[in-house]
Amino acid sequence: MIERTNPSALVALSGALIGLTLCYCGGNIGEGPGIEVVLFSAGLATVAFLVIWWLYHHHSGGLCCNNRSRSVGWPAPRWFLVAGSLILGRAAAGNWVSVGATISDMILYGSPVLLLLIVLSSLNRSAAYC
Repeated sequence: MIERTNPSALVALSGALIGLTLCYCGGNIGEGPGIEVVLFSAGLATVAFLVIWWLYHHHSGGLCCNNRSRSVGWPAPRWFLVAGSLILGRAAAGNWVSVGATISDMILYGSPVLLLLIVLSSLNRSAAYC
């Protein structure tokens, strides 16, 4: 990114790094019997984050970082990744009950990220800058 002077990709990938950090932080919040529940919760949020990122990339025509303009990396990619990871991190947070309850909470509290995905994918597809 930096060696190829593509600040737009740098901005988008910084959103991804912040997003992965927030997913792990969310999985680390709450009471549980050990490190394995933290890794499971954070891993579940991370996998969901990567799936949502892939869906965004697939349905919106990419991260739009080809024209090397920093302003292109800001609108949807970075804020989608950060906002989506906040939602998924919250879905992974909480006291440990069981694997089923954690997956259920991820589906229940993480579902708003799908609405965000639909809105931003359609906006990004219709934008003239991509």
